[in-house]
Amino acid sequence: MRKTFLGVAAFGVLFYTVGCGPTSQKIKTVEDATRFAKEATALQNKVRKNPADARLRVQLGMFYLRTEQYGAALANFDTALTLQPEMPAAKFGRAEANFLTGKLQASLKEYLAVLNSPEADQFTAAIGERVGAPYAIRPITSAPGENMMARFSTDGRFIVFQSNRDGNWEIYRALPDGAQPFRLTNNSAVDESPSFSPDGHTVAFVRTQSKNARDIYLLNLPAIENEICIARHTADDWNPVFSPKGDYLAFVSDRDHAPERQSDIFLFSLADSSLKKFSQGFGNKSAPCFTPDGAAVIYVNNVNGVFDIFEQNISDERTLALVTKGGSKGGPQVSPNGKSVVYFEKRDQNLDLFLFARESSRTQRLTVASAVEAFPVFSPDGNEIFFTSNRDGGYQIYAMNLRTPITRAELIGTLTDLLEKQKLSSQ
Repeated sequence: MRKTFLGVAAFGVLFYTVGCGPTSQKIKTVEDATRFAKEATALQNKVRKNPADARLRVQLGMFYLRTEQYGAALANFDTALTLQPEMPAAKFGRAEANFLTGKLQASLKEYLAVLNSPEADQFTAAIGERVGAPYAIRPITSAPGENMMARFSTDGRFIVFQSNRDGNWEIYRALPDGAQPFRLTNNSAVDESPSFSPDGHTVAFVRTQSKNARDIYLLNLPAIENEICIARHTADDWNPVFSPKGDYLAFVSDRDHAPERQSDIFLFSLADSSLKKFSQGFGNKSAPCFTPDGAAVIYVNNVNGVFDIFEQNISDERTLALVTKGGSKGGPQVSPNGKSVVYFEKRDQNLDLFLFARESSRTQRLTVASAVEAFPVFSPDGNEIFFTSNRDGGYQIYAMNLRTPITRAELIGTLTDLLEKQKLSSQ
């Protein structure tokens, strides 16, 4: 029973924000209402005294945006543009109002007009955050062949990934920039889903022999072709990942649920080769990863009809629903500091990346391209997210820098593509 999201067609566009955006303010108390009323009155008085001041119109429009009065906001931005037709701040405000009221094509056109203006730099980061493309992205691998599912060594010196560049899916090791690729396996079977041990001396991966179920193998480095199969079974085993201390290997298997073939998370002891079913209850569980302290395993489960993200403690096996809003999710990975979870999610037949902040429960969209974006992983310093995408054709590995906002040129390309896709979907 192969469980993969990459069979999903890469089409459709989702515009998705959580809450009302970073600048919105909701009236929660009487004090809020009083403060907002005073601010509105002050701005309105300034506009009355200076009706031809487009800048004041924009300020008032932005206030209405923050307080979710979108009709009033649009009216003020429109007036500002009547006074100054090429005013970027007014175009940006109108784009924001259109976006937040679901007028997607109009908002994209306005955002593009702002990005093509001389004042684009001051708006680029805000537009990228709003539409769900906040950070700069660069390619790590390229043809020949397809390259997928990168995972870091703990010290950050290497990545392992799967590639079919030599005609068959094999496991490779390379530097984090994709340089000096070295093939670790050489077998007629399909080798995929590699994962480094904490000490960097072992790679776990999945091997599928012809017409057989998947099995978990361990490969000791630097030698090749010395793979050891663990937990061989007629059932399907996949998604291996080491615990932070290197004492366990978590993986997914459907071995305990024939003929229904429900999948669960299993823990394999690397000390004594004992095997324990870890996850409990109904639903198909998949894509396990350990929290940095090794105290819990995070995975997806479709017990609620779609794959949501859950966290289960190692000690008492208590389970917590972590991310349950939205579409089916996959590939959760925890940041090195344990504060964030990155994952991919299916929306409108498309896969994109999202970042969940565990303390605030805020979700940030990271990609909005019409391509498939999946299998994310944090770099050991937490500054980058590597992921798999077919945004340039075949599947390759890309890096997103969480400290570098998206460039103006990249954002223009993203919005142009989205606008074209939106036009096609509305025909």
